[in-house]
Amino acid sequence: MKVTKLSNKYFYYFLPGTIICFYFIFTSSVVSSEGRIFTLSDDIMISMSYAKTFVNSGELIWYDGSSKVQGYTNFLYTIFLSFIHLFKFTPSVNSLIVSLVNVVFLLLISLRVTSLALVFSSGNKKISYFLGGLILFQYPLLFWSLRGYEVGIISLLLIYLVDQIVKYDPSFVKSDRSKILKIYTLLSIGVLIRIDFIVILFGISCYFLVFKIKNFQEFFYFLLYNFLVGITILSLFLFQYFYYGDFLPNTYYLKTGGFALIEKIPRGVLSSFNLLPLLVFVFSLFINKFSSKESFKLFPVFSISFFLILYNIYIGGDAWEVYGFANRFITPIIPIIFASVPIFMPSEIMKKNKVINIFLLLLLVSSTFLIQLNVNQLLGFESLNFKFSKHVILYILCLSIFMILLKTKTSFHYVIAILFTIFLSSSHFEYMYKKEVQITSTDYLNVVVGNKINLISEPEASVGLFWAGNLSYYINRPTIDFLGKSDRYIAKGLPVRDDFDSKYNFSDFFPGHNKWNFEYSINELKPDIIIRSWDDSEFFKQIELNDYKTYCIEIDTRDGADEFPIFIKNNSINVKFEKVFNCST
Repeated sequence: MKVTKLSNKYFYYFLPGTIICFYFIFTSSVVSSEGRIFTLSDDIMISMSYAKTFVNSGELIWYDGSSKVQGYTNFLYTIFLSFIHLFKFTPSVNSLIVSLVNVVFLLLISLRVTSLALVFSSGNKKISYFLGGLILFQYPLLFWSLRGYEVGIISLLLIYLVDQIVKYDPSFVKSDRSKILKIYTLLSIGVLIRIDFIVILFGISCYFLVFKIKNFQEFFYFLLYNFLVGITILSLFLFQYFYYGDFLPNTYYLKTGGFALIEKIPRGVLSSFNLLPLLVFVFSLFINKFSSKESFKLFPVFSISFFLILYNIYIGGDAWEVYGFANRFITPIIPIIFASVPIFMPSEIMKKNKVINIFLLLLLVSSTFLIQLNVNQLLGFESLNFKFSKHVILYILCLSIFMILLKTKTSFHYVIAILFTIFLSSSHFEYMYKKEVQITSTDYLNVVVGNKINLISEPEASVGLFWAGNLSYYINRPTIDFLGKSDRYIAKGLPVRDDFDSKYNFSDFFPGHNKWNFEYSINELKPDIIIRSWDDSEFFKQIELNDYKTYCIEIDTRDGADEFPIFIKNNSINVKFEKVFNCST
């Protein structure tokens, strides 16, 4: 197969999307009395805590002196985060660096989308670079990457793997074995980055097994390469077992244990709806062109997408389906589907490129905001209403510039394909500018509360908390995780079904937020300070039984100084009571 190389002169096509990336990082920060504070999502800050402790103590644990419990699932990514901490920057700068590194990942994804689209479009540069630039406007990909998650590097590995498979069409014959070895090496790296990359391994291996294995010799090498990846997986499992005492991360037991499959599936199916319509659309076109040889290039895309969606259904989706867009488990599918759109365009149109009115293109941009999937309503969450703001104007302006730069001459069929692609893979784009959705307000609040806790307590003070990311990272104190991400006892316990919030009426299952034991966490572990984030009758019962009193600390919010209530154990020798005060309300 002829491979079309990328041209340097097309790089300016990625400029508007790059601007959006940096603007996203900027609007995710908060100005305080200490200057501009950059934060990451709370979940990834758990990995940041492990990385910081690893650099400071040489132990890959939650905080210095904590038990060996694996509260993260992204081994190699956590190791990468530890390298950032070697330079001893401030926590805010560390967070900014992680976001900027992910900008690089996104740009590399954009280039790989272009490269793969060149294959699917038979070398049409305009269409391919249009798609490559447009991927930077896909909000789920931006959110999960720029807020610090490993989604960026996972998506990059996936699109690169598919690009190599489709572009070179490697087989297990002798002349192609170096390419196959490269693919399986990258699969091994992916598994080390995040253990559930195994699902992508299944997808690619299934494609190879069905379409590439023609004799026993090729089957032998197929088994050999999978065995080599298996060695990597086994090594990781053995490390986790001998270091932490469990073959799998603690979060696996926390999020999946105690619930029957039938309880997880409905939520997993509903959360997959953010991508399933897109896949149905593409699949229908695929069936329509089934007889075309070109259509078989899509089999690796469909195989991987199938296994990832099946995995998402099995685990019941993510905790944050409230956001209303593709979660972090299925978001890596978006780039490979994006790049495959040109294969469905009629060849005669691909060659002619009929001119359409720029107004239609701007209408296409506007449709991103006017049409919403509202999957979050199906999940039982309150729908967030669209607001036309200056941020939306900026988004439309950037895409308009994008269109003008391209000097777009395209077909109506292509516009329709892109319309479906944008609509079905990036619902609720305007949420990008709502700090309530990014929960950057909560992230920032946890930062300032964590810093304040350091001022009112001794280094030996233990702190009980629900938000185990930013709070633990900034507190620099022994911490007790009430929701069990880094607590083996809670993670392997039974889920709590009483007093569960009625807004999750479709199911009691809410990954990572179903298990707690306040009698154990409060009565037995006896934290000096408790930061409340949960309304539960048993919680307040244990607060009362264990002689805690409510005090307030003054914190710097985005709206100015404010009181923040905390619980402090009476007569604690590790709390500086002169630095707290009775709450006014």
